[in-house]
Amino acid sequence: MKKNWHHSSFHHWPILFAFLLPFGGVVLSWVIALWALHSFTLIKSNFYPTAWRKPAFLFPVLFFVATVISALGSANAKEAHTAIEVKLSFLLLPYLLFLFHYRFGTFYKTIGWYLAGLVVSLLLLLANGLISYLKSGTFPYYMSFSAFLHPSYFSMYLSLGIVFLMVLPHKTLMPVLQNKLVFLAVLIFLCMGVILAASKIGMVILALVLPLAGIYKFRSYFSLKKSLLLILGFIVLGFLFTRLFPESLNRLSSIQHIHYQQLNKASTESTEVRLLIWQQCMDVLPKAGFFGFGVGDVNDVLYQHYFENDLSGAYEHRLNAHNQYFQTLLGMGYLGGLILLTLTIGLSTWGLLKRNVLMVLAGLIFTLNFCVESMLQTSAGNLGFVFILVLLTAFYDKKEKRYSV
Repeated sequence: MKKNWHHSSFHHWPILFAFLLPFGGVVLSWVIALWALHSFTLIKSNFYPTAWRKPAFLFPVLFFVATVISALGSANAKEAHTAIEVKLSFLLLPYLLFLFHYRFGTFYKTIGWYLAGLVVSLLLLLANGLISYLKSGTFPYYMSFSAFLHPSYFSMYLSLGIVFLMVLPHKTLMPVLQNKLVFLAVLIFLCMGVILAASKIGMVILALVLPLAGIYKFRSYFSLKKSLLLILGFIVLGFLFTRLFPESLNRLSSIQHIHYQQLNKASTESTEVRLLIWQQCMDVLPKAGFFGFGVGDVNDVLYQHYFENDLSGAYEHRLNAHNQYFQTLLGMGYLGGLILLTLTIGLSTWGLLKRNVLMVLAGLIFTLNFCVESMLQTSAGNLGFVFILVLLTAFYDKKEKRYSV
């Protein structure tokens, strides 16, 4: 009995991690540490010694190895150490999810509890917002609303949750989702969370993935009439959001007021300062060489160029590349950039080849977020990206091979 409990309890670690993921914080690092310690006791009885050969396992690990090599060659030891520390998930999560047996249903339970974590975190944020509203008369949004995570990261988590909810069978996630009213309530709730988080890219991604996931979900019911009703439903939902959350939509509409030919170098406005930074990234890219400046030195190089070119806003706030592809190319060179492309765009490409819409949409969400944020520079971005990436690919591998426990 003791041995059976010891083995069965191992299946609860990914479920616990998924539920806590939307809350962020150091507790996730402790969960991984305890999960890894538990795994060491099961190596003799629950280990897949050959799973390391899978490309889906090797590419994340290779990204970590490339990070370590780049860090060893960096002059800024503090930044180099931080880069290794925050990217440990690229090593540990593939080890934990690929190299051990899990019951097949664990994947669905993990996604189901991930959705539960999103709902609970949103409830807490709304309660906090209501308290703030009663005190000040203004309901918070953007940074003031998203207390657990940066709004861009939280929006990415929510968008992934929307895709899971729309694409995966409800009865395998949580039985309560089979109720159409509950399903609709959770869907609207998650969409509302994206709008309140007010990340520009988050709202753009929502406008893309919600119709695509909706088309997939209702593909067998399509007729001209039902297609028009679905489109009308999205339009009505969008109209309601513009009326309920005008401040959030104002952030998105602010893009059209930027003078793209005459950017203000002192600007700290999110879109304008990104455009200025990306210009600097393009200017310094030829100097980075094949191996890059080093993950510990890349930000110092950018800060120097901000200073030399009078980008006072970006320089004073010590802003990174705000584009993970630029950040990786400049820091780790072309090898790192190629691996990152494989992990993001490659995921969508693989999904297209395998006709797996879940991977297509997840890859799309990752790719678009990485285009406007250096998400892998923080633990929140790393943990969310690597966990979902490895969870999807490890599950797909087990499904193909019909592993059973």
